[in-house]
Amino acid sequence: MTSKPEPTFDDISVQEEGRIYFSDGNPWPEGHRITEFYLDADLWLPRTPYSKRSLPTLWVAHNLETERYYDNDKQIVAGDEDGESDWGSKIVWNNYHSCSIGGQFYECLPDNPFRHSDLSGKRFRIDPLPAASQQLLDDQLTFSIYLLGHDAVADHCLEFGPWDGRCFPAKWSGRIALAYAGETDFCYGFDLTARLAGIRRVYVRQHDQPMPSHDELKKMLGSVLIDGENFGIEEKHNTRLIPPSEELS
Repeated sequence: MTSKPEPTFDDISVQEEGRIYFSDGNPWPEGHRITEFYLDADLWLPRTPYSKRSLPTLWVAHNLETERYYDNDKQIVAGDEDGESDWGSKIVWNNYHSCSIGGQFYECLPDNPFRHSDLSGKRFRIDPLPAASQQLLDDQLTFSIYLLGHDAVADHCLEFGPWDGRCFPAKWSGRIALAYAGETDFCYGFDLTARLAGIRRVYVRQHDQPMPSHDELKKMLGSVLIDGENFGIEEKHNTRLIPPSEELS
């Protein structure tokens, strides 16, 4: 990885968006500004594929978006970059504009509803190598990444600092395979330290089940998400979107 001071949770203010850094050899060793970094969740109704024991199930997800790779880039590249690999080529990176990483990593049931503070101080290792290489072939990796196309990401280390009522300071690192170009080896990496916002919205996943009433949905959500009663309900994209009606505290 690019040599830089090791950040700590104390380095991050609430206003700071943070930066993501990729392995040595990429065109931007100074990294890229993170524009979005937040949690959201899917509420799976009972008796749907991702619910458990015929109970409502909440799957919490990470979502990250960066600025465009070429934002604030003072050196514009034109023409071919002879001898450069895809990883080292600004032209290739700029063709894909920006990076996004996301995936569901945390499951909650009514006997253990989700509280943001439960993540404080927790560390997770997700899709560790070498097992993740087979998961890539089986299309079973936890997180997806759009970097130089739809690539693959694994061997995650996630660490959460204290929940302050709105955000966590969070550290996240992982390994990348340029799967869009046909690569299966996780040769590259990323790391970041940034503020991670709490759940912004919950999507109701009904599969082939009838959509419950407003009151039934509120009851289900409240059983798997502490402060779930603070979320409103509205229709969106043939499902129900449940955004918070007020800031969580």
